Amino acid sequence: MPMRSVLCGERDEVMTANQPIAPDAATAHIPYLWTEPRSPSGAALVAGATIASGRIRLLLFYGESAHLQFWQAADTVTGQHLAITVVDPENELPTGTVDAILSRTARLRGIDSPSVATVIDVGRDYCGGVVVSEWIRGATLKEVANTNPSPIGVADAVLSLAEATEAGHRAGLTLSVDHPARIRVSVDGRAVLAFPGTLPDATPPDDLRGIGAVMYALLVNRWPFESKAVQQDWHITATDAQGRIQEPAAANPRIPFLVSSTAAALVRDGENIRSAKTITTLLREASADAKNSAGPGPGRERPALPPPGHYAAFGNFGPAERADYARRQLLKTCLGTAAAVVLVLLITFATTISDVVGTFDTQAGMNGDKLGLHPSVPPPGPSLVAANPAPVKVLKASVFSPGGAPDNPGSAGLATDGDPATAWSTDTYFDPEPFPKFKDGVGLLLQLAEPTTLSAVTVDLNSSGTVVQIRAASNATPAKVGDTTELSPPAALQPGHHVIPVTSSAATTFVLFWIGTLGTTGGRSHADISELTVQSAVQLR
Repeated sequence: MPMRSVLCGERDEVMTANQPIAPDAATAHIPYLWTEPRSPSGAALVAGATIASGRIRLLLFYGESAHLQFWQAADTVTGQHLAITVVDPENELPTGTVDAILSRTARLRGIDSPSVATVIDVGRDYCGGVVVSEWIRGATLKEVANTNPSPIGVADAVLSLAEATEAGHRAGLTLSVDHPARIRVSVDGRAVLAFPGTLPDATPPDDLRGIGAVMYALLVNRWPFESKAVQQDWHITATDAQGRIQEPAAANPRIPFLVSSTAAALVRDGENIRSAKTITTLLREASADAKNSAGPGPGRERPALPPPGHYAAFGNFGPAERADYARRQLLKTCLGTAAAVVLVLLITFATTISDVVGTFDTQAGMNGDKLGLHPSVPPPGPSLVAANPAPVKVLKASVFSPGGAPDNPGSAGLATDGDPATAWSTDTYFDPEPFPKFKDGVGLLLQLAEPTTLSAVTVDLNSSGTVVQIRAASNATPAKVGDTTELSPPAALQPGHHVIPVTSSAATTFVLFWIGTLGTTGGRSHADISELTVQSAVQLR
């Protein structure tokens, strides 16, 4: 969308985003400007208008989304540039909704990140709600997308925004990354939420989709979500044969797989990236892979070159080096010959000794049975038998996912419902080895009616190479896998039905079916557990 500019009232010059600003001319906190809130007039805002009792002058219009407008402005006292988000300029929202937007946006001050513009103040004016933020020098998302940036540069730029989103989600905050006009790319290459304004219905999954959209836009110069405001500046996104949003690599084959698949998974419906932490892990790995494959470069350690005079050919040596080399070669030859002679003498001596003592019966006095080293009858003891095992009823199944979001927690019970047609599924991860990169692993925690000694656990699954283990927990809420104890060694499974023997005689009420390594299904890191049963053991005395 073309940006509208205006001369600043009585000033003679045009203020732009690139105009240098003295570092000591910081904008003062301005809560007193909102001491007498006025009802919105509903009149359209224009460049050159002032708000906050004349303290702030609007300069450039950068776009709008539902009930929000984004402006570059200037503090008329200090000259400092500001980012202004106007809330409900049409005067259509209830007062409580506007207040909720301002309140949620003000809480973003708690995010200490260069990828979220600092919120200076919030308040009401004749134009509606107003969010005043620091101005981010740089370029719009569209301007940067038009330059065809490198895929790894895109990953690095979006990484900072993903880290800020992760910090916000941990604090219970959402950013409302929902529109390209909100995002600017700073002069140091970071994607920044330049126009904060958190809507009441914004959710963390919305932020993840927004991050994916920013990444997608920078990679292929297309915004993947349709809206009237967006279509004015961005081309329509292509779809694949299944009707899904096309992967960026389909439009630009030079985009690395991990970068392309991450962006596609974030913007497609039904794909499984459930946390900002997963995004940051994927982007860091993509950046590291690219830098490692690029070979030595600035800031990277280069292989050490051999010292002068130590190359293979004599032509690289001077006369002194040649004489020294000859002496060392002669010494090596002499030492090698002496070692060979000593070895022959030792072998001859050993053979002679063997011939002399070989006629004696050295085993006569070393009967292991007579010495009691080989008892004929092993000592009796308790044993666990798996013959005719008794199935144990599972009262409850829940997803155990330390260090990350649980995988499909609502369907955990499908693994123990006795119906092979239903299954609990892990998330689909876009990395061949998601554990422990994204989290330690994932599993199902089964609660039994009483402490039970187990003989085996049976499982039906469809993945190849999944490594599982049976463990016991002391309660229903272990904090980490280290809080559980081992009941069986790890076992690598292939598709089908498996019986996993339990080697421990300890009784437990909480049984953990733990996936430490996730295999593949259809080429993706994913597994479906259709049936999981617990078998009790019989103690013989």
